[in-house]
Amino acid sequence: MTGQLSTIEVMQTVFLRDLHLAIKQKTDTLGAVFFFALVASLFPLAIGSELLLLKQIAPGIIWVSALLASMLSMNRLYTNDFNDGTLEQLTLSACPLEFIVLAKILAHWTTTGFVLLLLSPILAIQFDLSPFEMLNYRMYNLPRQVFQVQL
Repeated sequence: MTGQLSTIEVMQTVFLRDLHLAIKQKTDTLGAVFFFALVASLFPLAIGSELLLLKQIAPGIIWVSALLASMLSMNRLYTNDFNDGTLEQLTLSACPLEFIVLAKILAHWTTTGFVLLLLSPILAIQFDLSPFEMLNYRMYNLPRQVFQVQL
């Protein structure tokens, strides 16, 4: 045994560390969730109360709100690691950087994207969208959209 961690072990360690830090520092996640709910809730006030128009633009409003909200908390992906020197150690490790980035993105999606995914059907109800309409508008592709922005 050489004492080096395998790529999977490094990814798991990075994922669990970022997950633990996100749970410990809830402000980024809560800020993104509140921003998502606030933006999606303010649109009907700005546009008006015409139900047909709101139904037509609701999926776009929710998608854009979720994408902007997920970008708010992306700051924590590398800032803390850069400040404490962890990022330098990760780049010097034998693990390819692509896998480290993937682990960090998965941890970010688990803490932020998943919460936005759970909140999106609730916000869709305020636009008078039924579950069938949400499927019809592909609102459940939201995790894929959020994940693509992070990549």
